[in-house]
Amino acid sequence: MATFLCKLGRLAFRWRWVMALPWVVIFCGAGFAALRPGAARRTALKQLSRRIDGETAQTVFKVAGLQ
Repeated sequence: MATFLCKLGRLAFRWRWVMALPWVVIFCGAGFAALRPGAARRTALKQLSRRIDGETAQTVFKVAGLQ
């Protein structure tokens, strides 16, 4: 298994731009799919805004070491 992974790593490094291109296409496609007017995310947000009309909430995060 280690030999296979080593060879796969070397192949991926040697052809890194060819390997990176499908990932870029996948991420761009997913981004454009999320921006469609009928995307599930927007539909869910609209339904939530109807159910909790007038309600507000605030989320605060505290990071240690930062002022």
